[in-house]
Amino acid sequence: MGSARPRPVGFSLVELLVVLAVLVLLTGMLLPAVASLRGSARRTLCAAHLREMALAATHYATLHRTWPPAIRYEQGDGGPRQISWDWEIDFSTGELLGPGVLWSHTDAPDEVLACPE
Repeated sequence: MGSARPRPVGFSLVELLVVLAVLVLLTGMLLPAVASLRGSARRTLCAAHLREMALAATHYATLHRTWPPAIRYEQGDGGPRQISWDWEIDFSTGELLGPGVLWSHTDAPDEVLACPE
């Protein structure tokens, strides 16, 4: 009887290359789907922020019995000020003075006023 050589344990180079090629193909197919999901998540977040601003305007209208002004001008200490629903601005210099009238009616106004896309 001939001596039987023991079968080597482990994977051959060809088998490892085939597995690697399959993983690369699957990753290549998966990346566009992940990018699409990220874009969808950003759009959903933007819609949620818009909804929160609408709720803040409704809350303002309930408290003050009028809708928040889109924009109004008042005389301040240093000159005229522009007050809108999102920002209060020094009219003569264009400098931001502070948050607008709806900020106090939102949970996180810095995030709500910015859409990720």
